[in-house]
Amino acid sequence: LDKIEFFDKFTEENLDKALMRFSEDTSTGIDMVAFKAIKALPPCAKRALLKHFIESLRNLSLPTQSLANLIALLGKKDGGTRCIAVCTTFYRLFLAMLGDEVRQWDTKVAMDGDTALQGKSPLVETALRHLKVEAYAELDYSIAIILWDVRKYFDSLEVPTLMERAAKANFPKEQLVLAMESHRACRIIRSDGCYVDPLAPPGKS
Repeated sequence: LDKIEFFDKFTEENLDKALMRFSEDTSTGIDMVAFKAIKALPPCAKRALLKHFIESLRNLSLPTQSLANLIALLGKKDGGTRCIAVCTTFYRLFLAMLGDEVRQWDTKVAMDGDTALQGKSPLVETALRHLKVEAYAELDYSIAIILWDVRKYFDSLEVPTLMERAAKANFPKEQLVLAMESHRACRIIRSDGCYVDPLAPPGKS
């Protein structure tokens, strides 16, 4: 990895900016490190943390201690459960410092009408859609609404396919490698306060 500008962003100033993105009540990562604890570190400790970030980026390899994901099962109102993944604080903060390239890529490849972008509000976009539906209904226009559930799509997504498609779309390669390394880390399922032994991830996402 020879992109010097990547390493230049790992400064104490940028670290503090990245930490500001996480509120005081942000959940603690699976490594049990709270963001407010990192905010309170003295400058020498923050510089040591930055060295670990730089080393991980240079080698495109995350520390062994950060290769774990907690999968919390949350109940749904209509029955069943949904999963929330809790990564390590190290990994979340690391990606926060690397996020500019991904945000720029996201904006660049966005299609017309894409509302899942930085600066867009899901609530506002939903309200605008409902407003259009009501306006057209009042004008006696025919209205068609398409509702789709991509759950099964994600359940059956193969990691090699994801890597191939991301490469073709020019997704930032460094972030992709690190994200896949974290994604392929062991998973610990939690439900009703009980935990299972670490599970190796399957071959599909």
